[in-house]
Amino acid sequence: MLWYYVLVFIILSCSSVLLVLIPKTRYGLRQKLGLITDTSKPKNESVWFHAVSVGELNAISKLVLLFKESNPKEEIVISTTTKTANDIALNQFGTIATVIYFPFDLPWIINKFLVIFKPKAVIIAETEIWPGFIHEAYKRKIKLIMVNGRISPRSFKNYHFLSYFFKPIISKFNLICVQNDTEKNRFEKLTNSSPDIKVTGNLKYDGVLNHDQAGIDTLAKNLHITHNDFVIVAGSTHDSEEKAIIKVFQQLKSTGDLFKTHNNLKLLIVPRHDERFSQVESLIKETKIDYAKYSDPKNISDKTEIILIDKMGILTQIYALAQIAFIGGSLVKVGGHNLLEPYNYKIPVICGKYLFKTKQIADELVNLEAISIAENEDELYQAFLTLIQNADKLKRMGERGQSILNNSKGSNQSTLALINNLIYNKITSKIK
Repeated sequence: MLWYYVLVFIILSCSSVLLVLIPKTRYGLRQKLGLITDTSKPKNESVWFHAVSVGELNAISKLVLLFKESNPKEEIVISTTTKTANDIALNQFGTIATVIYFPFDLPWIINKFLVIFKPKAVIIAETEIWPGFIHEAYKRKIKLIMVNGRISPRSFKNYHFLSYFFKPIISKFNLICVQNDTEKNRFEKLTNSSPDIKVTGNLKYDGVLNHDQAGIDTLAKNLHITHNDFVIVAGSTHDSEEKAIIKVFQQLKSTGDLFKTHNNLKLLIVPRHDERFSQVESLIKETKIDYAKYSDPKNISDKTEIILIDKMGILTQIYALAQIAFIGGSLVKVGGHNLLEPYNYKIPVICGKYLFKTKQIADELVNLEAISIAENEDELYQAFLTLIQNADKLKRMGERGQSILNNSKGSNQSTLALINNLIYNKITSKIK
């Protein structure tokens, strides 16, 4: 491991100026460097959950709550890498867990974290392989668990090419819970016989958190949205996607006699990253469309056409207000974001063609004819127009998409049972 640590140290040293100057990387830098105190450390041993970013955090949100419910006296630590995920974790779990930034992968930093937080087990969401952290935790006989495990075909090729290094690292896991048989086969090729590899399903299918109707009604009231409004929610959008969706929105507004049962067409835009709020607002201003921000409720009225949701962590609830949802990161080469959240409310999804990060889910939705995929802006407009003009198809797509969620329930419970069995030798259900 020495050469690896030297390499990490050189990379961090060479990029130190950028880490300080770039706001996106500067957040949490002190903690990542190990400049933390033990003032907020757990009194006893803890169980540490790690989710690198928002997508992984959303995937394990329900699992964390179920784990706390199953083990109410257990101290929980949740780490993230990005500021957005850290903010959401604090908002969702600040009362039941210690929320921190994940340390840089150097032994003197890692071991300081392990001494302060005393984890008996570390639960890592998806495939977040930090060789140094895994090695140091393994040396301390800390149980290592991967949940919702997946390896993209491209990553598998890289791991397999460097198997002399990654095979012993991944083999240090005690338990790997994967999404399907394909992922299990990939992990079996990348490990020795030591890890227990189980197929438990995709936590994202089972991890959509429901919101009470009273909360949704209050949100609709605050945003001046009524049953007479036809609402499009553009969620997790990236640069250039807002411009495209606003253009489509304007085209739909100019289409005569489009709505027979709705008075107003409204667009709610939810950027993926909070540092882009001002950029998106400037873009909306240029259109001269009547708009307001979520953070300025006094400026929202019945006549407001576009609402910029400039608050993180409420997207899943915002989807409940929609008739159609657009999922960002798909018109640009990001790879797509969570396609399933809108279907929790039977809301059909339209997206772009770049879905390599969510290919499995996208393929299932396509097979069910529950999603519309647009190659460009013109196809995006046609996709919206088709659903708006065909209420039966809109309803049918929403119901078919929700069937994936309904048929996939139980992944969290299966994963929890395996975790409890490994950590506490506490069997909560039978796992095949």
